[in-house]
Amino acid sequence: MALRLSVTARVVVGSGLLAAAFACVPQPLPEDCIGAAITAARNETFVLDSGETTRPRDLTSSPIEVLIPRGAGGFTICPGSGASDGTLQVPDVPNVSYYLHVGQLYFVTKDRDLDLSIVTLGRPNVPPPPTNPTTVAVKVSGLELWNTTEDALQLFSMSARAFSFGPQVRASNPPTDADSALDFSLDWSKEQANLIQGSAGDTTFLTQLTQKFGDQGPYQSIERVLSTNSLTIRSGATSTLSGTLTAAPTPTPIATFMWSRSLFDAAATAAGTDGIEAFDELLVSAEPGGDTRGQYSTVPSLLFGLPFVGTFDTELSGYELSNPFPSTWTVLGLVSKVYTQSRTLSGASAGSFNTQVLVQDQLDRLTASTVTPLVGPVVALRFNGKSGYLDQSFSDESPEVSWSRPSPGPDQVQVAVAELQIGAGGATTGVVTALVSTGENKVRIPPGLLAFDKSYVFLVRAVVAPGADLAHHPTVSSIPFGAADVVSAVMTRTSTVTE
Repeated sequence: MALRLSVTARVVVGSGLLAAAFACVPQPLPEDCIGAAITAARNETFVLDSGETTRPRDLTSSPIEVLIPRGAGGFTICPGSGASDGTLQVPDVPNVSYYLHVGQLYFVTKDRDLDLSIVTLGRPNVPPPPTNPTTVAVKVSGLELWNTTEDALQLFSMSARAFSFGPQVRASNPPTDADSALDFSLDWSKEQANLIQGSAGDTTFLTQLTQKFGDQGPYQSIERVLSTNSLTIRSGATSTLSGTLTAAPTPTPIATFMWSRSLFDAAATAAGTDGIEAFDELLVSAEPGGDTRGQYSTVPSLLFGLPFVGTFDTELSGYELSNPFPSTWTVLGLVSKVYTQSRTLSGASAGSFNTQVLVQDQLDRLTASTVTPLVGPVVALRFNGKSGYLDQSFSDESPEVSWSRPSPGPDQVQVAVAELQIGAGGATTGVVTALVSTGENKVRIPPGLLAFDKSYVFLVRAVVAPGADLAHHPTVSSIPFGAADVVSAVMTRTSTVTE
């Protein structure tokens, strides 16, 4: 079992995971925008072991506007502006529900003064991933005798927000069975990870995870660990990570707890999707500042397990973990049932899109009682009034995605627009190009996001974060946290649609 972090449609609220080129839209007539101003602030809090620092986001070059839905299906667009101090204003907005467009995000709200601040792991001004070949030579001793099919590595720096999971898979001269040392090279540009700078105080961790067995099946947990401040990766150059892996702290048992998988499965079934159960997941991770915020960033695994799949309730027991990280880091536990759906772009082979029903909390709280879902997936997903699980063609610029409220109900629903592309090996893959957050039961896709002769799926996530005010501050999360996903069928925009 190789190391695998869930890469399903897990969207971290407020994260910088979206990338898109947004088309220009026509400006409104001045008389279309009448009313009081709406305002918002967007600050960024950087979280380190040494403390936190908050800085304003410069919004002077960010697209800022309000989109007001019209009855005919379009939008009235009211322009706004942002300042270098992280504030923004749209001066004339009617007192109705509107879409606030800031950069690459859209928020559907009636609030007139929003907090769009975000939380970011690590320090400010981290150098981005290199674009040219950049070699990291790993020369490390002290490896627990390697098992190719059961072991995995994690190479990361929290302060640099740089993460490489399973680097041995992509390395030259990867470790082989019974090796006791690592001697391989890694092209850091292919890891798409930020540059680590030990010279700026970044601590690099290298962990070896080995396979153990709990009462519900195999799992991986940290066995050996190396931490160093000597690694500085420079774009286009060769850097060396050297040292000796040492034993992780003595493992401690995770408290036995009951997981009500039947309720998770019932929630997924009620959504009416075509998803097929893929696997069940137990994930334990550690993160600075996660005691109230929950998971706001990519984080390393302390333990990753795949309990035997089933829809029956089960007692999770027999798990132990070692935690080599600072005691100030919050230990988070997550359980999820993961489902897979097949989607096919014309000219490509089928691709798998994973969705899940998950609950995350501090580990000691998660294991204190039976785990039940905090929210279910949206029910009866529809696209322009038709079933959202049937492939369709459409011609309008701003189609409507709608749903019925699930039980338990969400605090927020996030609709991610994913353009389908042909990925590695010719399989269908999706690239998220926009995210619309709402408290309502429908969204109309903003103009400029859907191109003719392109195909899309819509990833719809229902979210519950009891400790967060998502109506006023929609870009943060809290702990405990619950989410549940569905993914639409393939929707293709064409210039002519035949009924």
